[in-house]
Amino acid sequence: MSNSKIIAKNVNIHPKKFKVRTKASFTFCFTLNVDLPKYSELIIQFRGGRNNKNDWYFLQAEDPQKYGFIALNLVQNYQIIPIITTGKQLTARYLILETNGIPKDQKIEFTVKNALVQSIAEKEKKIKILIQIGRSKPIPVQDPPTLNIISGNMQNISVVAPSIIRENEDASILLRIEDKFHNLVKNFDGKIELWKKNLDGNREKLKDINIIKSDGGIKHIDEVFFKKKGIYQIEAKFKDKIYGSNLVDCKKEVYKRLYWGFIHGHTQKSDGMLSLNEYFQNLVDAGLDFGTNTEHDRIWETSNEDFKEIKEKVEELNQEGKLVSLFGYEWGKWYTGYGDICIYHKDGSIPIFRSEINKFNSIKKLIKKSKKYVGELLMVGHHSALRPGFRDWNYFNKDLEKLVEIYSCWGNQEYSYFSGNPLPPRYKFFGYGE
Repeated sequence: MSNSKIIAKNVNIHPKKFKVRTKASFTFCFTLNVDLPKYSELIIQFRGGRNNKNDWYFLQAEDPQKYGFIALNLVQNYQIIPIITTGKQLTARYLILETNGIPKDQKIEFTVKNALVQSIAEKEKKIKILIQIGRSKPIPVQDPPTLNIISGNMQNISVVAPSIIRENEDASILLRIEDKFHNLVKNFDGKIELWKKNLDGNREKLKDINIIKSDGGIKHIDEVFFKKKGIYQIEAKFKDKIYGSNLVDCKKEVYKRLYWGFIHGHTQKSDGMLSLNEYFQNLVDAGLDFGTNTEHDRIWETSNEDFKEIKEKVEELNQEGKLVSLFGYEWGKWYTGYGDICIYHKDGSIPIFRSEINKFNSIKKLIKKSKKYVGELLMVGHHSALRPGFRDWNYFNKDLEKLVEIYSCWGNQEYSYFSGNPLPPRYKFFGYGE
């Protein structure tokens, strides 16, 4: 069976669409084109693996009256033991003890009752099916069932404005219509009032904004002017509720600007959730000024062709002018104690120093090879307070390493829990529990 493709056939799932963070009850069924022998495992995975990251809560196989119940239904009464795994993975594993196993083309049906749906909107979210024989690596089943996870009801408007602007300069304002979990509410339709407020609380109405469903929950507003220096806030008013922007510092003369970006993230090319195009569109839709992705450098994760495609995407973004971008990747040696370092290139001519290659496989070697690119290459270490995976500061070059990442969705890594850190780093998937 290890040499054959395992394909799910006659796949059906009902219902297929759920809103984020609701209780979901559904049934899905399929047949397989292979036999499942005794002691093999049929694995149903809601969370886990490189690209399947979410916050579904939770599964159990004991009580159909309680949340998260999952049951395997077969035509015959086969001998099977369910094993539920939670944590970084959320899986239901079924150990097959039937002497003759389960024959191919047998209808396999699962019922899920009142499971708490993930907080992330995701189109065609796969319910992964895997088959494991003994201690061999689980084999993913092709063409598994999928769900459509859509945003919840509108609960927030994110208003994004420039942080610093010159008097009478044309400012661009971004409105994002969001649910509780900051997913875009793409079917929103309504009129929003746009206001400007100064620090004294004085308000000036700017204009009415009509947002229709075809806008997809996003609206760019140009020709917003600040005529007098001061500190302001843009407000969006909808149904008597007011949503404020970041502060805007209007100056008579501007010599420096404050820009916002995101430069450490992953796509499906390594261990992220989104495709390359979806990832960068997400940065644009967030109203960021700059951003990039940083795929893992090991060739089994990100090939030379992948990096070539990423460089082309970065160049495309810079030419379009929607987002300032640069090429970056993540040099990863956390498992040896050297830590992880994101490396950014000024242009596409600088070589990639893969951590699996002997001449680049330590920080000392990496710095030695990078010195010739001072001013064209930037190294940013992270996991500064995480064990395992901490950054080894015994080797450091101030000309190459001008920044350190101290905060991410994992937590604050500026100092340790024992020194009073209120949000220490932890291995935990992002999301919202109950």
